[in-house]
Amino acid sequence: MGFIIISADFRVLDEQYIRPIFISKEIDVAFAKKTAIYSIRIILLVATLAGLVVASEYAARYIFRDITTTGDNGSYFAKKWRLEQFGRSCAECNSLGYREREFEKAKPENTYRIAVIGDSLTYGQGIPDEERFSNRLESELTGSEMKYQVLNFGAAGADFVHHINTSKRVLELDPDFILLQWYVNDFEGPNPQGRPSARNLAPTMKLHLRLHQSSALYYVLNAGWHATQRFMGTVGSYETYMNQHFLDPNSEGSKSALAKLKTVFRLANDRNVPIGMVLFPRLRPYLADDYPFDYLHERIISLCKQNDIPYVDLREDFKSYGSDIRRLHVNQYDAHPNGLANEIAAKRIMEVFGPIWRGH
Repeated sequence: MGFIIISADFRVLDEQYIRPIFISKEIDVAFAKKTAIYSIRIILLVATLAGLVVASEYAARYIFRDITTTGDNGSYFAKKWRLEQFGRSCAECNSLGYREREFEKAKPENTYRIAVIGDSLTYGQGIPDEERFSNRLESELTGSEMKYQVLNFGAAGADFVHHINTSKRVLELDPDFILLQWYVNDFEGPNPQGRPSARNLAPTMKLHLRLHQSSALYYVLNAGWHATQRFMGTVGSYETYMNQHFLDPNSEGSKSALAKLKTVFRLANDRNVPIGMVLFPRLRPYLADDYPFDYLHERIISLCKQNDIPYVDLREDFKSYGSDIRRLHVNQYDAHPNGLANEIAAKRIMEVFGPIWRGH
């Protein structure tokens, strides 16, 4: 009887305490094995994806190795171009802060000094120094008895406000002539309001800027995403935005922009320094047929005529390239004027201003 009781007690202990312990250990081992397998799979998957991203990045850098700059001047490609052009220190500027050789403030004897003021088109984004229209002008003028000095005071992103400040600096350098380069976005000013902007792939601006500056792959994918948004019509057009703000000559934006240009004219006139203008159109396919910014060009031309300012308007010179306008672009991601466009501009500028400079 006592044996039966003891046996019964052992069965109870086995069912309640002993067997669950061993079963639990078996389950823990199986769970650990399964967890390890899944962890390894996740690690391998992440490593594979990371490898593919790295490989894609280097593939993008190789495929797009001919890209110099991009339209915004702050991308991986733009940084790479500046490094290749100007060295690790990116010492592209002279002591005055411009992409130009060093020169003495005091003008050399028997020298006619021409100061070219403008934005990234004058600066020469994406092209070597010698291909810029300012350098080409000096080459064209070289060889005559009078020495000519054509100095480039272009700055990326400059507008009428910057031109006023640059004019003040330039006029202290005793120029004989100021050539002011104009572009459509000069009307916008330094802080444009309401300019249409596509969404970026990166969820935050901080991450976008980091990837934008360091990754060729991200730039290409993000540019494609921007193009998709424009194609789908989810982003307003730049042309519509400009019309809303500046089509009316009596709008606040229009009057403010022209007032600033008049200030540049006045500064030069007060110092008895002749000034002229060169107008660059927006290099897009519509230039050939239905250019949407004719009214801005005509407004600038009208002001030049009122003030007896000689000018060159390059619309007609570039119009024949409208159906194949990319021939005038720095590259597929940068619509700034390339070497060919600068050559065309320099030729036209010489036709109008050459006689003025040579017969001063």
